[in-house]
Amino acid sequence: MAMTKKTLARLLLCALVASALGSQQASAKDMFALPAGISPTSTTLSEVLAAARKADGFDKNYTTRLEIARVTAWGLKGSYHAVESAGNFKSSTNLGALSWQQGRLNGQLWHQNENGLVILLHDWSRSADTADGVASYRNIHESDARLLGETAGSDAAYVVEVHPQGQRLKWLFFDKKSYLVTRVETPFTRVRYAYTYSDFRKTGPYVEPWHAHASDGITQNDMDYVTTSLKYGAAVTADDTSMPQSNDKLLAFPAGKNVVDVPAKLINKAGKTHIITSENEAHDITRPGSMSSTQVIQTQMDPKIVVQLTINGQAYNFYLDSGAGGIYIDSDLAEKLGLKTFGPSQQTKFGKWVQSYALVPDIHAGDLSMTNVIANVLPSWHDDSNVGSLVEGLVGYDFIANAVLKIDYEKGVVTATVPFMFVPPADAIAIPASFDDGVPAIPVQIGQSSSDHFILDTGSPNCFIFKSFAQAHADDVKDQGSGVTMNHVWVPMYGFSGFGGDLQVRATEVKSLTVTGVTFNEWIMFMNLADQAPGDNYDGLIGYDFLKYFTVYLAYAQNQIFLQPNALARSKAGN
Repeated sequence: MAMTKKTLARLLLCALVASALGSQQASAKDMFALPAGISPTSTTLSEVLAAARKADGFDKNYTTRLEIARVTAWGLKGSYHAVESAGNFKSSTNLGALSWQQGRLNGQLWHQNENGLVILLHDWSRSADTADGVASYRNIHESDARLLGETAGSDAAYVVEVHPQGQRLKWLFFDKKSYLVTRVETPFTRVRYAYTYSDFRKTGPYVEPWHAHASDGITQNDMDYVTTSLKYGAAVTADDTSMPQSNDKLLAFPAGKNVVDVPAKLINKAGKTHIITSENEAHDITRPGSMSSTQVIQTQMDPKIVVQLTINGQAYNFYLDSGAGGIYIDSDLAEKLGLKTFGPSQQTKFGKWVQSYALVPDIHAGDLSMTNVIANVLPSWHDDSNVGSLVEGLVGYDFIANAVLKIDYEKGVVTATVPFMFVPPADAIAIPASFDDGVPAIPVQIGQSSSDHFILDTGSPNCFIFKSFAQAHADDVKDQGSGVTMNHVWVPMYGFSGFGGDLQVRATEVKSLTVTGVTFNEWIMFMNLADQAPGDNYDGLIGYDFLKYFTVYLAYAQNQIFLQPNALARSKAGN
């Protein structure tokens, strides 16, 4: 199978960070509306797919494939190199300020991110390459697709909608004359990507586009990909498709120390009390009594771990958030620090355009240090609500991956251990985890329904069930009684918010919540009622209200999480 234009999908996935975590420009548009200008056709889906598979020549097998290209993106210029051999492949993209690799070796999919960390992938449908319709259509099952019709004009095409279960929705445009894929559209929640393919050339029996263009609707984010060399049957060595070593130097421990304290604290564990005094305009001044009234408001408990990072000699607060796939920094702070920024543009809520990545020369977390870190930029995002101090970013995968972080929720203490020196406590419960998006996906059972796609999220105050899981397992998420009271009193008063704004939630008391042998009965969870983007197959979050019963060890290098029951857990078990 040809893996052409794999880099283009990866490039656009970088831009998705902006759309998912703060860009506002497209929120009013339905990104999942069908492409415009489609008319009925008498042609069938089977006829279109059969003609397409014959048109590009890939009904014939090949042994090796080598491609070299030049890439222009976001004002950066660079190169792309891809090798395929015996079912293995490896692609490398270098834009100077940004570089990454991805591939498959002996069946194991992998990705090396912009900071050099290698992530083993377990679900290729979640990778950037799902946007590559030029190659991926060849494996379409007709049960996962439908022919919407045809378009007219000089670029007339048959439009096929492809939506395998659990994967991204996309629309493929097959040229009516050549049956080659000339356009792919892929919708996400707040952005819609369009890929166009041209300059088709024949190399041996194979016909492929030598020019690809990608757009998310923002001109400065357009990207071009131009093939400069393409060979089939050339000699390939094992090194050409080998998996690179992960960058284990990204987070550095001080010399001679294998365990260090991380400057951190657990904030807003009990919520905060606000006393508001206001004038009583209805009070008659001729009668005794106060001219003002006082209200006592108890705000929602929202416990989070705050880590103090030192950048350019100044200390800043960041949330320790295992639900974040990297390190994120507020765009205002990046500007204040004078950091070099690059990558796709995103718009703040104030209308200002900022870029999606920043190069941070040095970061210190106590005795831990990081150098030349690529951080994701959050457009004008900071949090000073219910905290008492300003929080200006998130610390996620790229910080956690090179250490074993111990989070003691009873004491509010965080320590870091060199991974190969870590020995889990004898009474700790081991939970397998995968990290396809840089977040720990763990197995969870609610009632009798199981899923491997719940995120263990230190940044979430509660446990959440996402809409798709709730709909698929209605009996097991049915409220046992206590959810009714919370929905009438607690949820309307406090509500929930996330990085994209307020959340629509409903409380439910489930019969049981089980995480790898740990079962809590009559457990309150919150169902997120918002629609999920097609292909977003996470099923929920496991947050603080569960994690507080344990000392949590984030052992990403071992693809595991360890939960050590604390006094609170023993007390609950005793009841």
